[in-house]
Amino acid sequence: PAMHSIRLALLVLVLACTVGMGFVPPVPSHCRQSITTLAYPVAMCDGQTGKDDNVQRKLPRRREKAKRSERIAAAPAKGFGAVGGLNFNRRTKSGSLCGCGSGTAYGVCCQPLHDGVALAPDALSLLRARYTAFSYRIPDYLIETTSRTGSEWRDDYAAWKKEVLGFCDRFCFEGLTVEGEPKVEGDRAEITFSVSLVQKGSIKMMDSRETSVFVRGNDGGWLYEGGAVTYA
Repeated sequence: PAMHSIRLALLVLVLACTVGMGFVPPVPSHCRQSITTLAYPVAMCDGQTGKDDNVQRKLPRRREKAKRSERIAAAPAKGFGAVGGLNFNRRTKSGSLCGCGSGTAYGVCCQPLHDGVALAPDALSLLRARYTAFSYRIPDYLIETTSRTGSEWRDDYAAWKKEVLGFCDRFCFEGLTVEGEPKVEGDRAEITFSVSLVQKGSIKMMDSRETSVFVRGNDGGWLYEGGAVTYA
């Protein structure tokens, strides 16, 4: 009996403390408690039918925002200019035609160079691999194949990479055209080429024409030295 009295006293104390704090709504003494199909308590006074606008209700709490880990991630963008975010993985499949226009599969053309399992055997191969690196958004390859002695080299790697990614994300690369044969003299080569670009989010098209200089590195692979660019 004593333990029962103590439990009853504690229950009364808990109810008294929670009144007015949002847990148990206070109900006037002349009202009766009723539960409706709305899943929250409704207090109806004597003589009310429950349809009156004066019915007191404890409104449900506004739903809180989902935790970061519970939020549904947005679907990745498809293609270059799709709305909804950047498509960070733009490489084509190994069996698909390479984007450089060589007419061969990516897996036997530029992919081995991008993956670091092979070096560009000549300046033209490096040019094609660098073009697809822009198109497929592979900034590390572009930086690694730039000569440290050339005018394009940057010491701030992070800022350089950000700048390259910004360029990749602003344009669609529509095609590479090589003009004539490369002019090779020992460990130095010159190639004139043009690239068709489309600015994303618009129908603006432009062609860039460049004469680039390439040099052979100490490991036997070729590197981009620099070039003169004009836009039309």
